[in-house]
Amino acid sequence: MTLVTSIIIISGLFLIIYCIIIIGFTAGWFRKVKNENKDLVNIPFLSVIVAFRNEEANLGNLISHLKAQDYPSNKHEIIFSDDFSQDSSIEIIEKEIQGSEYFRLIKPGNGDKPGKKAALLRAMNMTRGEIIITTDADCFMGKHWLQTIAREFQNNEIKLILGPVDIIANETVFSHFQSLEFMSLTGSAAGSAKIGKPVLANAANLAFRKNAFEEIKSKIDGVHLSSGDDIFLLHAIKKEFPKGVKFLMKKEAVVYTHPLKSIGEFYRQRMRWSAKATSFKDLFTLITGAVVAGLNIFLVAGFFMAFFFPAITQPLLLIWIAKVLIDLPLITGVAIFLKKVRLLGLYIPLQLIYPFYVSSTLLLAALIKSSWKNRK
Repeated sequence: MTLVTSIIIISGLFLIIYCIIIIGFTAGWFRKVKNENKDLVNIPFLSVIVAFRNEEANLGNLISHLKAQDYPSNKHEIIFSDDFSQDSSIEIIEKEIQGSEYFRLIKPGNGDKPGKKAALLRAMNMTRGEIIITTDADCFMGKHWLQTIAREFQNNEIKLILGPVDIIANETVFSHFQSLEFMSLTGSAAGSAKIGKPVLANAANLAFRKNAFEEIKSKIDGVHLSSGDDIFLLHAIKKEFPKGVKFLMKKEAVVYTHPLKSIGEFYRQRMRWSAKATSFKDLFTLITGAVVAGLNIFLVAGFFMAFFFPAITQPLLLIWIAKVLIDLPLITGVAIFLKKVRLLGLYIPLQLIYPFYVSSTLLLAALIKSSWKNRK
């Protein structure tokens, strides 16, 4: 068997498994879910945690949106947990929350550990709510956000809710590409959760029962990593409560965030995400990640081989076209949900660069230690 034949066969096998996975995610996304909790009968106490570091440019906007929530002020608390900020973040928060009874600020002590995960845990130990919700300092949301999440927890079977996150594109083409690419992650997160096999979580919009967390916290993997609080929590909840994870596909639940400003910043973020995968133990997540990575790596390898072995061009082009077609319904569904159908005009250009982006991210993640705000 020649090298060209081997590349074609392996790529084809990856494509078949990839198609099965994406068809499953797509079926999950479009699956109708009965809305059982229209009215908020029992009002749970909510604890919203925002771990932050050097976010002076974003905190004012987030706080104004949190103050605008139409949830009873005596039934929720907002906890800001600092990760050793070196800018004016602390001063901004203290000024914005002055006189408010349901906003709190936690400052780290000399003996406290640095890192986002440590900041979250410090806050979690001080929460009063039965439901804990996390978001990020560079995010904002609509006024019905908390109420929409609280309604879902009237179903006692729900232990963790994955909320939708949307990147707000600005005038740059780079931001449009980020928004479109992130929509594919949203679709995968929602589709996998709705078929009972969730693979992705985002701490920018995550909610879970405190008693469920207490029950599984000793079983959460990745404790040696400074990040990954969201995905490792998902895996632990999923294992202990197989039917306890839900993706909240409602417009009122969307959390919005800003695009990254540079390609370097974008790559550093994706490298952090990739680096966590080596600590995953959830089998379906591992298989999904391996198939996505494998298919894209072989497409890139085939592209370069085509310069020396032209015979590989046609079968590899067919594999790429099949991938483009199989991905389209899912990302179209997300685009319709987020009212961003116009971004689909960039779908083909994104599919052209996507295999190279995935392959280079994996390579860089393997060679270079990633960092978050000067945290290795």
